[in-house]
Amino acid sequence: MSLRIKFLALLVVIPSLCLGIFLHFAITTFVNDKKLSLLENQFNLLNSTNLIFLNSQKPENLREAISNLKKQEGFENLVIITPTGKLWPEEKESLETVYGSEVYQKLLSQTSGEGSFEVKAKDKGSLLVSFLRVNNDSLNPLIFIITTPSSLADRASVLFLFKAVAAFVALLSIAILISILYSNKLTNGIKVLSQAMSDFGGGKFDTELPTSNDEDEVATMTNQFQIMRKQIKNLIFEKEEKTKIETEMSLAGNLQKSFFPEPVNDFGGASFAGFFQPASHAGGDWWYYFQKDHLFVFLIGDVTGHGLNSAMLTGVARAAVSLISSSFISPVDTLEKLNQVICDTAGGKLMMTCVVASLNTESGEINIANASHEVPFSLPSEDRDLIKKDLKFFMSDPGPRLGENANAKYKASKFQIDDGESMVFFSDGLLDVQNPEGKAFGERNLFKLICKDQRKRNSSQDLLEKIRRNVLQFKSTAELVDDLSFFVVKWSKIRNGNEHV
Repeated sequence: MSLRIKFLALLVVIPSLCLGIFLHFAITTFVNDKKLSLLENQFNLLNSTNLIFLNSQKPENLREAISNLKKQEGFENLVIITPTGKLWPEEKESLETVYGSEVYQKLLSQTSGEGSFEVKAKDKGSLLVSFLRVNNDSLNPLIFIITTPSSLADRASVLFLFKAVAAFVALLSIAILISILYSNKLTNGIKVLSQAMSDFGGGKFDTELPTSNDEDEVATMTNQFQIMRKQIKNLIFEKEEKTKIETEMSLAGNLQKSFFPEPVNDFGGASFAGFFQPASHAGGDWWYYFQKDHLFVFLIGDVTGHGLNSAMLTGVARAAVSLISSSFISPVDTLEKLNQVICDTAGGKLMMTCVVASLNTESGEINIANASHEVPFSLPSEDRDLIKKDLKFFMSDPGPRLGENANAKYKASKFQIDDGESMVFFSDGLLDVQNPEGKAFGERNLFKLICKDQRKRNSSQDLLEKIRRNVLQFKSTAELVDDLSFFVVKWSKIRNGNEHV
């Protein structure tokens, strides 16, 4: 059922119920008032009859006067009876035979000189009866009676009802006409809004809605819906854009994975194990390795910030190192060439810390050049719990970051490592890992973890897994605040020309 029909039905039903209740009480009151009016008229007629009676001294004159009086309007139902109930003057019939015993018994029960009552009469229906007892010196006491059918009051009430209903119908018709005109405006707005909501549910956001300066509920609801629709449309657009960006970032992250070599490798004297996890889809950390004759070259870099821009710069560095590896000279030469490439590419907007090392797999000599990166360290091959003093830190001249100064110069430092010694290279993201309470992992935890339960037999992969497992356990459900990358290189002295331990 449409809203308009419900509205109009409500408009008809409620006033009709109110009218019915009103008419019930109004007609009841009207009928009672009408009966009182009829009874008052009857008493006036009885008093007129009494005056005639009092002015007539002889019975003959009274009979003639009464006979003439009955011919006048209003006196048709005038009856005069004797105290015994006989109709005067003939006294042949009785009141009981004409009107029934109920009227007669009711009259006998009246003790006053005058009065009125309503009673059902024989074959005459309900009657309004008024009586007056009179005395005359020449006659016995008489009782004047005038009756009026109660239906006269009912007929008057029907006329009143007809007029009231006619007036109500006229007013209701006008109200319905006005309501139809108003409901058209009301329901049309609701229909348009309903259609717009239906279209909105189906994914159509451009259904036109009328503009209105009205302050009614429909106009307010329409305006609020338009605001809500616009906001949701913007949210959907933002979500689509975000999904698009996330997809592109995911693709960028997958592409960045190709910048890294295999995470586990062995180069006849040096074993490598590396780990990388970006803080977002793509990151600014990057490590790499390659072999040049008897040299095993490895490096790790950290671009300022993290995200797509940083990841793109690691791609540039990866391409540059691919060219450098074919004609590798030294770690210093590698840093200087990378510095030129990053200066030309980033123009000083992005920079990279980096450390490059070349390990002589035959002698264990390591040559390191550092561009403001975290200082790497090594731990001896011993079966015991170590302390920090047991660790060897590869301190070298910390040159400027790559991309900071195109004319920057770098220096290398040489170190000798022992057989079975493991080297750890990492970015600052390892130390910055936070737990859910916001506490950073830090150097203390790292060195404590490294030193505990050291074993000669541990491979580079064993040590890397030990670090990875404990760091991620510390992080728990917290998000990474920076890219996480590190690797382990273990050198084993070559024996018999082709074997190492």
